[in-house]
Amino acid sequence: MVLIKQPTRTSCGPTCVAMLTGAPVETVIGMLRKHRPGRHTDGARVQDLALLLGHFGQALGASTWVRSGFGDAHGLVEWHHRTPAGQYRRGWHCLVVSGGLIYDPESPAPVPATQWFAARHNHKLILHPVSAAK
Repeated sequence: MVLIKQPTRTSCGPTCVAMLTGAPVETVIGMLRKHRPGRHTDGARVQDLALLLGHFGQALGASTWVRSGFGDAHGLVEWHHRTPAGQYRRGWHCLVVSGGLIYDPESPAPVPATQWFAARHNHKLILHPVSAAK
């Protein structure tokens, strides 16, 4: 897998779809905009990402709350940031986990998933496994 940098502040989800499918990020963002005409943001909901993945023959599996690491997971990670006061911020950031690495579209390079998780274990992390559609 190749890390792709997100082109806009809110395009982490479509960028992760591009990483998982090998499609150009501009193509994925264009598909998202066609799916949701009138929205002026590249931000996406999980349902939007599932639809985009389906166009490329991929499907989301059942989501799970990550409490003890990622193991050998391959999929999207929903990262809900926690404030120092213990509250979760509104919104979330999308990443990819694959081959024991985290691909964060805001980061300069992939990092080992165990290292990434250890620094963020108190945040809310939801894994959406991705596999070939049936």
